[in-house]
Amino acid sequence: MAASSAVYGLCSSVVPSVTEKVSMILPALAKDMGI
Repeated sequence: MAASSAVYGLCSSVVPSVTEKVSMILPALAKDMGI
């Protein structure tokens, strides 16, 4: 299954950067909303 391994490779490279962005954005949003 070359397709699934390609998808897995894509996810494993994309997810960390997305997680990093979210962890940077969430505190700012929480501060804006006064949480």
